[in-house]
Amino acid sequence: MTEHTTPGTDAGPATATDSTPAPDAAEALQQQLVQALMGIIGAPDDAETARAADTVLRALDARLAGETAAA
Repeated sequence: MTEHTTPGTDAGPATATDSTPAPDAAEALQQQLVQALMGIIGAPDDAETARAADTVLRALDARLAGETAAA
C-alpha cells in the first residue's frame, strides 16, 4: 500500500516567527498533485493511489477556479 496525503483546504498565513513565508494553498496543492502522480507512476494498478490523486486534482481545480473567478 502506498502513502498519500489528504489535500489541505488552506495553507494559512505565515507567522512572525517563520523565516520563510508559507506557500499559498494552490502551490501546496500543486506539490501534493506532483507527489500523488509520482505515486501513480510507482503503483499504476493501485486504485487507492489513483483515488487520492483524483482528490488532490479536484481540490486544485476548485482552488484555481475560485482564484480565476475572484480575479
